[in-house]
Amino acid sequence: MESATFAFIALPAFGALVVGYLLTDWRLAGAVASGGFGLLLILPGSAPSLATFALPALLGAAAGALILLPYLRVWPDATVWGRMSVAIIAALAASVANISFFAGSA
Repeated sequence: MESATFAFIALPAFGALVVGYLLTDWRLAGAVASGGFGLLLILPGSAPSLATFALPALLGAAAGALILLPYLRVWPDATVWGRMSVAIIAALAASVANISFFAGSA
């Protein structure tokens, strides 16, 4: 259970927090979201160790950036804590949806 928690909760949250901390403009958020979702389509064919750690963090970063896109467009002067909170909530929602989807199909 610890490895599932690390892969599905901790790594996406870490990716979202980094994105929330670094992104300050809605155009950057759009670039990170589109690039992150593009990499999610490429990385599954890579080595298992890379996919194990990179994919969850990238999912959190891409989900956080996708939600930060309209958030930063509406509030361009958002604080660091506000950006990080919005990004981590989006990443955790994506993680829970991911766990629910795959747990139901197992």
